[in-house]
Amino acid sequence: MQTNKFSSHIALDELYKGIIELRDKFIESYQGKYGIITGTNACQAYTPITILINGFAVTVSGNAASVASAINLANITNVMAAATTDNKLVIQNINTSLAYVNDKLNLVVFNGADMVSLGIDKYTSTQV
Repeated sequence: MQTNKFSSHIALDELYKGIIELRDKFIESYQGKYGIITGTNACQAYTPITILINGFAVTVSGNAASVASAINLANITNVMAAATTDNKLVIQNINTSLAYVNDKLNLVVFNGADMVSLGIDKYTSTQV
């Protein structure tokens, strides 16, 4: 945003910094560097959850098969979902070469408990 006053510039800078801090507090985000997110626990979304996959909102609930079906019915470009036989959710790119490098798949929830309901653990490690 363009401003013509230094004080406005400083105020906006503080606002932007605050938004980033709030985002980090309230949104758990996964970035699928390799175009696949696989649940590590059983998917048990007993209440409807709204998630963002690559910026597209999808409301899901139920077991892994139900959640995968809702994701697939959303027709998100280059994204598909499936359920494993042990009720774990898998979300992946159909063709990873069509996705952005290092930003192939993004899953955002608005409550950390929602990630647990989906059976997905927060990825805390990084690669260089």
